[in-house]
Amino acid sequence: MGCNIRTPLPVSPAQLTPEWPDLKALERRDREMKLKQAIWYNRRHKTQTRPNLIPGQKVWVKNIPKPGIIREPAQTTRSYDIDLPAGSLRRNRSHIRVVPSAPRAIQETPKTTRSGRTIRVPVLMDL
Repeated sequence: MGCNIRTPLPVSPAQLTPEWPDLKALERRDREMKLKQAIWYNRRHKTQTRPNLIPGQKVWVKNIPKPGIIREPAQTTRSYDIDLPAGSLRRNRSHIRVVPSAPRAIQETPKTTRSGRTIRVPVLMDL
């Protein structure tokens, strides 16, 4: 089987018979390598799992700067049908941003320098 051996060295016949590798060990190692590649790819490209959107939720469509409302999930994965004022369209989850339901309260924390001193804003005259 295979290529003719062109060596004058004596070889035992047991070394010439082909044998299959351990398939279970090969599959296990293949799974481990694929998992490791996926981990490093996800870490490098900063992948993140986004939560599923609920029908009726207000969203912002990224490539069309207009707000919309989720009608339903589309047949393809991670895609949604969106109702806009100008019509409806389907967009992938990467193009959709969730509009917060209530505006966040802005808390003013005093700014500090690296050494820990607080920065006082100068009082200006309002003329």
